[in-house]
Amino acid sequence: MTAGGGQTGARVLLVDDDPVLLRVVGGVLSQAGYLLSSARAAEDAWLTVQREEIDVVLTDLQLEGESGLELCRRVGRDFPDLPVILVTGASRLESAVAALRAGAYDFVTKPVEPESLLLAVGRAAEHRRVVREVARLKTPPPPDAGLDDLQGDSPAMRDVYDLIARVAETDATVLVTGESGTGKELAAHALHQRSARRAGPFVAVNCAALTETLLESELFGHAKGAFTDAARAHTGLFARANGGTLFLDEIGDMPLTTQVKVLRALQERKVRPVGTTDEVPFDVRLISATHQDLEAMVEEGRFRRDLYFRVDVVRLEMPPLRAREGDVLLLARRLLDRQAARMNKPVTEISPAAAAALLAYDWPGNVRELVNCIEHAVALCRLSHLTFEDLPEKIRRRAGASRAPAATPRDGGPPITLAEVERQHVLAVLAACQGNRAQAARALGLDRTTLYRKLQRYGVPLREGEKSLQAGESLCMRSGSGDLLHHETQETYARVDGCIGIVYDGLACRRAGREGGHGHGHQGRDDRRDGDHDRQDGRPRQGRGSEGRGRAGPLARPAGRRRKLEGPGLHGRGEVPPAPRREPGEAGVRLQLRPRRRR
Repeated sequence: MTAGGGQTGARVLLVDDDPVLLRVVGGVLSQAGYLLSSARAAEDAWLTVQREEIDVVLTDLQLEGESGLELCRRVGRDFPDLPVILVTGASRLESAVAALRAGAYDFVTKPVEPESLLLAVGRAAEHRRVVREVARLKTPPPPDAGLDDLQGDSPAMRDVYDLIARVAETDATVLVTGESGTGKELAAHALHQRSARRAGPFVAVNCAALTETLLESELFGHAKGAFTDAARAHTGLFARANGGTLFLDEIGDMPLTTQVKVLRALQERKVRPVGTTDEVPFDVRLISATHQDLEAMVEEGRFRRDLYFRVDVVRLEMPPLRAREGDVLLLARRLLDRQAARMNKPVTEISPAAAAALLAYDWPGNVRELVNCIEHAVALCRLSHLTFEDLPEKIRRRAGASRAPAATPRDGGPPITLAEVERQHVLAVLAACQGNRAQAARALGLDRTTLYRKLQRYGVPLREGEKSLQAGESLCMRSGSGDLLHHETQETYARVDGCIGIVYDGLACRRAGREGGHGHGHQGRDDRRDGDHDRQDGRPRQGRGSEGRGRAGPLARPAGRRRKLEGPGLHGRGEVPPAPRREPGEAGVRLQLRPRRRR
């Protein structure tokens, strides 16, 4: 994985008629580990998408001939799972919104910054990978992929299948190694089922689960009365596996004294049951398994060297689940079908968010932990598909941590600044709201003038009404002689020097005289009564809010009522004039400042 959140080796198609931009952007992406293809026209790019395996398309908006927007639509129509990122100028936000409507995955504004570029391309490449994995679940695996009880189609498992196919027909002793939960016993079953002994028994014993005395009794058998609890004769596992396969699981935990007897039995092909002098011949194929390093145990004197050479004739290494690229979702789907049938639940799919969480987890417990995870998720699932919330908490927590790449340095470079993260988030929310400033401000939890200031700082031009709103608010903020009255409905009246301002749509107003002290905030105290807006000593009221920025707290006043202001008002009656009506479909916030009529 690259630092930008993408995949090392993912192929990116660059589409731009500017060779300099192609060279610069291509250099940034190639240093991050991406493979590159390029095209200077939309038609050439379209042919490349059809001919090559592309993971991400990065195209400029303005191209010779067909535009990048048209290319985005064509790719979205015929290759819906291929993410397209549009590069647009900072002043062409409407074009970026149109591209998102056409099916673009994301957009990057000019001038292109390396941090923003890598973040967008990395997320698109990861999205492509997850979508491919989810789609692959619905495709049946190749005939040899489900080798007996083993499942998986990754290169690591392909190597396992190949080795099993090469040694299964022989009687060679096999040592299966690997971490706990990787499926060592399933591999032993596969070896048995593909061997000439498949008609014989498959007998398994866990050497770590029995004491030394019981293990010898299980392996070699015992005669009646051989020890206190031997009420009847018992046939040992070597004899019971005659003509088939004996599987010694966790052979590294076998006691040293028992190792000596097992070694002799393998050399003589005979066993002597406990409590008798008779020897019983056997014909078995021995398969052993361990999660320990037997070579190190030999050097430490905890495992006999001669027995080690007996059991380690052919070694079969079972890969951990984290090394089986592409197998996690395949196994999860098989386990989902099994657990849903067992619990009688109509769960048939895995959501993309849940699939991404499964892929992001390291699986230290391997397949056994995945079985536990799917069983947990199916038990809690209330829909027809597994969701992110159905997964165990540790998997959700690990996935949540992987979703925060902003503070992660990229290949030793500087981390993304907080201002850049804020800029990307604001522009993305605005694009998702289809350019509606009011809706974006509500989604971001900002008042609209704050959003307008941010957009100006990001290079997004303001509309005419938005400029006047900023100017009016600045006048109200600078005034030191009046008082702002906040109304809980859609009207707020403000008295300033020589003017009366009328603010619509719940604009968060601030008290005049802010320079004289702290203003009222959301949590600030506001015990004003009708006709008494300031303290009796004439000083401005002080209070701290949740943000400490002087935002006016709401007045406890019925909706729709107006407040009288001190001093002469319009028409000399000392009252606020009725608010002008808002035209249907009119968007944004309006501030009208009218001069006070002289008497």
